[in-house]
Amino acid sequence: MLTDWVLDRLQNATSQAIVLVRDPLHLISASAGEIHRYAEENGFTVVIAATNLVYRELIENAMSARDVDRLLIIDRAPMGRRKAEGNIKAPPPFYPDLLSRLPEEAIIEIDLRQFLIESSGDPFWPHETNEPQIARIVAGCLNDILKAHGNLRTAHKDRFTDGDLRVIVAFAALGIPEAAFKHLDSGSCWQIGLLKHDVLRNLDSIAPSVAVSIKKRLREAPKPFAWFADHPADLVLKAFYYSLILSQHTDHWELVSVSMDPALKPFSGMDPEDMSSAAKKLTVMAPARVHADLSDAESSLSIEAIDDLFNKHLSILEPQGYYRILKSEKYSVLIRCLTLILALNDLIRRKAVAEESDAIRDYIGLNRQSLDECFADKRPSNTWSQLTIAYELVYRINTIYDALQSAVKESVARGGDNLSFNWFWSRWSDARISRLDYYASKLERLVNNADFLPRDSKELPARFSAARDNIIIEAQNLSESVSVGLQELNAEFQKLVACDYKNWIEPDSEIKVTSRFLSECVKPLWDPHKEQAVIFVFDGMRLDIWEEIVRPVFEDRMDIESVFYASSLLPSETHISRKAISAGAFPNSFKMDAAEDKLLKTGIDAAIGLKVEVQAVVPDGTGIGQTVQYSSERLQCYIFELCDKELHKIGMKNLPDGRQVPGRPISFIYDEHIKSIIDNEVSSIIRQIPSGAKVFVVADHGFGRVGRDRIHIDANWLNESSDCSYQHATLRKSLADIRPSKKILDNVIEFEPSELRLPSEEIAKDRKSRREWKKTYKSIIFPKSGFALSRPDAHFNPDAFSHGGISLDEMLIPMVAMKVRSEKRSLVRLGQIQGPLKVVENEVVRYSLQVELAPGADLDELRVEGTASLASGESEQRIPPQVHFVTRDGLDMAFSFEPDVSDATDEERAAGSMQRALQISVLYHSGDRPIRRSRQVTIVVRLNPERITRRVPAHLGKILGLNPKK
Repeated sequence: MLTDWVLDRLQNATSQAIVLVRDPLHLISASAGEIHRYAEENGFTVVIAATNLVYRELIENAMSARDVDRLLIIDRAPMGRRKAEGNIKAPPPFYPDLLSRLPEEAIIEIDLRQFLIESSGDPFWPHETNEPQIARIVAGCLNDILKAHGNLRTAHKDRFTDGDLRVIVAFAALGIPEAAFKHLDSGSCWQIGLLKHDVLRNLDSIAPSVAVSIKKRLREAPKPFAWFADHPADLVLKAFYYSLILSQHTDHWELVSVSMDPALKPFSGMDPEDMSSAAKKLTVMAPARVHADLSDAESSLSIEAIDDLFNKHLSILEPQGYYRILKSEKYSVLIRCLTLILALNDLIRRKAVAEESDAIRDYIGLNRQSLDECFADKRPSNTWSQLTIAYELVYRINTIYDALQSAVKESVARGGDNLSFNWFWSRWSDARISRLDYYASKLERLVNNADFLPRDSKELPARFSAARDNIIIEAQNLSESVSVGLQELNAEFQKLVACDYKNWIEPDSEIKVTSRFLSECVKPLWDPHKEQAVIFVFDGMRLDIWEEIVRPVFEDRMDIESVFYASSLLPSETHISRKAISAGAFPNSFKMDAAEDKLLKTGIDAAIGLKVEVQAVVPDGTGIGQTVQYSSERLQCYIFELCDKELHKIGMKNLPDGRQVPGRPISFIYDEHIKSIIDNEVSSIIRQIPSGAKVFVVADHGFGRVGRDRIHIDANWLNESSDCSYQHATLRKSLADIRPSKKILDNVIEFEPSELRLPSEEIAKDRKSRREWKKTYKSIIFPKSGFALSRPDAHFNPDAFSHGGISLDEMLIPMVAMKVRSEKRSLVRLGQIQGPLKVVENEVVRYSLQVELAPGADLDELRVEGTASLASGESEQRIPPQVHFVTRDGLDMAFSFEPDVSDATDEERAAGSMQRALQISVLYHSGDRPIRRSRQVTIVVRLNPERITRRVPAHLGKILGLNPKK
């Protein structure tokens, strides 16, 4: 209201070159964003100052700037300082030279009393309205002020005393303007007692007679309202919220409350049903206030009280104890977090009862079916969010690790001759063993960095910090067990590869190696005369990256038509397996130094019988993660190296406890780098693919852990040193000719080049002499699981991850055919982000996103988690997540926050603004699969002009601006 009133006056002065706005009460501080947007739209440069030093510096800088034609000056000097009251404060901005040039319409006085006169049509508002103490309250609740004024005019048509003003201000500040000049009802008592108790306390100095009247009425109200009249509000609120929380778990809640805090003994006799009903109403009326009061009550719980509560009254040790507490607790985040960390400790130690852990997982997960009036879900808590993520991870790891152990036992028992590629695929993909490495890394990173305790460990009983410490240790043990189990399974897989790989590459094999991608995946499912086709090649994309991060993004727009049993070629190197994708042939049939666009052109012709002109295209936008894009009339081909580049060059580091781990956790690479590119750059491409188009996704190879046991390779076995890598070596002689040691024979796998369809010779060029010479190959060897080859005369220091060897991680790859749906088949439909695209530093902004159930969704409500972030480059401001239930009516998911400008660069400060990407995401589950939908906009944050140009501390402005005493 006040903003519109100010803008109306500014509109009348838009034609002026200089406009002066006097705002002694700082009434337009909250509207700074709208004022700056008006200034920008109308070509004004804004100067804001309250002291003369700041004003003079800003005005001189503005006047000397070539691109400044018009000025909007906002004078915030208090009225007393403008009237020269006293001599110890800095003088106000001094601008008589400016005033002499300004017409009357270019000078705007922000007068609260005048605003109220014009808004209400009542000329009798007292002058006391502009007193700072009154004005600050009035400006914060203008709508309620006008409602209360309407009650005055209903009761008294002509009267308007200073006392009337104080009644209006008091009832508006209490949030019950409709009760002004009337009797209080029970609803007003709720509003005053539980939501505006701090305002009631301050009324004694603003309107003491009104305060006495309200307190008298409160004494006649039911409990707990009656207590607010004569007892400290914080004590009454503690009694109310203690009772509310405890009554959910025990019938003896009043006795427990007093035992936890004897000071609460006078506060008894509340009815549990009344408490519960009131709490539900309050969470709707003022959720932020209830959250703050609950937080205060939780903070007041002593160590002894928490210990007594969990030992004696919550019945944790009874069957289903953890689950019963979590399901019953609707308000306290503290109780939920402490309960869940104990449940998590049992789960990670494999001491949890299966039925209870299943129930807990369902309850805390996104697949809960109804909100069940759980206000705690809506309270922001990073601790709770991290604990629920950890519980879900441990639950998954336990389940999959059991599958891994069973697979290892079965593969050893059956022996390599009785196993098949399909058997390993079903365990690796269908049983999700491929994801164990990522899950274990994610869990270990989470428990080492997250704070699982809702308050400092010194303020909690020792059992909770002991549980947290144990979880950290068990996560490390679990990660090591996973690594050992995967190494054992890979050892069995290598036996299969040694025996059967040469059969996989035969024409009649059901296993699709990368060289047959065009002929056996693309050709049967694409009609080039009728359909558009898009091929995505992800260099180095492991199967877990596809399943966890990439596939959900594609499935949001596409239906999967075929998933193939697919394998990388050996060696699983980019120049072999990726170029085989484009060439549609084995490496002994094409030149490995040929350009991919030429290989793709001949490959499509040979495999599909289609002659196309393939042209390299510069990627749109930044093209982050994208190596190249090839384009023809009906075919687009995108090659992304994001997985390959991010997983290379990760060294190993030694921890203080003696463990050796990757320098960067694989979960960090997946979540912070790969996922970001998939959610942005790749998603942008997917959105542009037309309906009905065929989409094919393939990877050339994956990445595996590099063994640490060293196998030395002699220089005489090689044509040149570079023919040996950690994961394989191409030898000029066979092992039979070399006769190596037993250690080497026992721990390597040997193939002839012809068995891998690799050339047995090639022409090399000497780097120094530039002369060509011929290299001949007799065999290729690969280290067994846990081992790595050592190049002659080279330092042995393998990276944490690499490719080129034989492992499930490297060889089993996604090869998928999809079709773009005519309409998006999603359970939710998102609108566009609503909110200002230009904001001002220190401005609290609100952005909302309309979320609806999709027309085809066969359900009445869906639980979703909303997240928002403001990001630029490496910095990111994360806004606390929200949990909602979307119904057929839809919901407006809103985030209010103040943009963090602490990371603004010097260049951005000098420019006066910074750009940030605001992303709002909605996460939900479809079956057991998480799906994330997002919207993104770019906002411009205008930086504080004082902070841009001032070169002295703020307090010096007052010191240096003082008038001489004489």
